[in-house]
Amino acid sequence: MPPSLPRIAASLCAVASLSFWCCYFTLYWPYRHLFNEAGRYFDEREMTVHHAQAGVLIVPALLFLLLAAGFAHAGWTRRRGGRPRPGG
Repeated sequence: MPPSLPRIAASLCAVASLSFWCCYFTLYWPYRHLFNEAGRYFDEREMTVHHAQAGVLIVPALLFLLLAAGFAHAGWTRRRGGRPRPGG
């Protein structure tokens, strides 16, 4: 495995996590207290319906964040020589 692969994977996961966080805070967070019993909120100013299911966007955001941390840790320990190499 190339030595830069974990760092590239960590960067890509961090970007994916950031995009899901942005979607979460745009689509759910401002309207979290305004949903009715059916889980919908109609914004009369923007003429759009917001759904409470958008709150599920936090799950992939957290998963990608954990993956990014795992890949960063793997890249850091590999770079620092955390594991002895066979035959060396």
